[in-house]
Amino acid sequence: MYEGGGYACVTWSMDGSRILAPSADPGKPSLIVDLAAGGKESELPITYDFDTDLAGPPQWSPANPLTASGRPTIGGTALDGATAH
Repeated sequence: MYEGGGYACVTWSMDGSRILAPSADPGKPSLIVDLAAGGKESELPITYDFDTDLAGPPQWSPANPLTASGRPTIGGTALDGATAH
């Protein structure tokens, strides 16, 4: 995982089953290490900005599923309740 470096920090998931190693190099993907799967590594194509004194390691949060979208409206931005049939 750390061969060649380029990871400025690591952060653990809330349940301790995964580690995120954000890449300090924009050309190199970040890594997720799944400890529950024996240390399986997966590349994660995100970049993380370490160029500020206010930056700390990324924080994990619980899964927040998106709500299902309703039927498309034909009422425009007036939100008048008209829906397509």
